[in-house]
Amino acid sequence: MKVSVIIAATSHENLEEVIRRLKNQTKKPCEIIVVDNSQNEKESEKIEKVVKNLGVRYL
Repeated sequence: MKVSVIIAATSHENLEEVIRRLKNQTKKPCEIIVVDNSQNEKESEKIEKVVKNLGVRYL
């Protein structure tokens, strides 16, 4: 069975840790998708930077 994980991110805090923990699971997800659900542009930029550095999909 393949598992995809979708994260609705409202802030960049803890996002990097969450993604790293998902990637270190015994049963790794086939994909991790982060949906930017923040309310301001500065936070969106921070979320995008975290996501791009970790190689996951960003929407």
